[in-house]
Amino acid sequence: MDLLIASAASLLLVSCVFLLLENTSHTSIIDFVWCFGVTLASVFYAIYPDAEITNLGWHLIGLQLLWFARLGGMIIYRTFALEKEDGRYRRLRESWGEGYRKKLFRFYLFQGIGIILFSLPVWSALLLQTEVTKFGIVGEILCLIGTIGAFSSDWTLTRFRKTPANSGQVCKAGLWRYSRHPNFFFEWLYWLGLAFMGINGLSSLWIFVFPVMVLVFLLFITGVPTVEAQALRSRKEAYLEYQQTTSTFVPWFPKNLAE
Repeated sequence: MDLLIASAASLLLVSCVFLLLENTSHTSIIDFVWCFGVTLASVFYAIYPDAEITNLGWHLIGLQLLWFARLGGMIIYRTFALEKEDGRYRRLRESWGEGYRKKLFRFYLFQGIGIILFSLPVWSALLLQTEVTKFGIVGEILCLIGTIGAFSSDWTLTRFRKTPANSGQVCKAGLWRYSRHPNFFFEWLYWLGLAFMGINGLSSLWIFVFPVMVLVFLLFITGVPTVEAQALRSRKEAYLEYQQTTSTFVPWFPKNLAE
């Protein structure tokens, strides 16, 4: 029942946001709405139906709020402090032409489905477990490492982009020296940690389908392909060299092209 309620609320939320933003230059706010929706659904699962939150529930709420503060805060900062309109959404409007409104609504509904999918790890962990076990401690450590690593990556990139002299250049500072997408890697580490928190015997190993799902999204659907396509459009030569020397996802030492 809780899953059905959260699903209906998610689709209603993105539909309302669509009606508010369809004629504005802030359609990228749906990224923040997605993040907020995932967190809200996770908290709802922890308190439904009688508000008696388990020990694991409290830990998951804390982790999700920390995740929301990191990701949601960064999205809002980039949206309002760095650029008036996200380039990805501007290109979508230009490429969709007269069918923009209908396609944008479908895109928003896809984000609503994303809220449901990405809240499932917390729902599953709460279904399988009530206490923080030894595996749960491992999972919590992974979540914290993922949160810190993703924040460090995002903040380094944000500072790099704010410097006018770096226009047209590729960020290779900090973790970006070792991975072209360290923010995605540490984001994935967070979702892997959530899976560990729900382990309750061999029969519960199916919960690892969720970090696999996140990995597929990041590597093949909404993450790496989109970002790299934009990077090649704006910084082609520099980014091609970066691709040749730097790991795509897992942080590793860069290659030396002179070798």
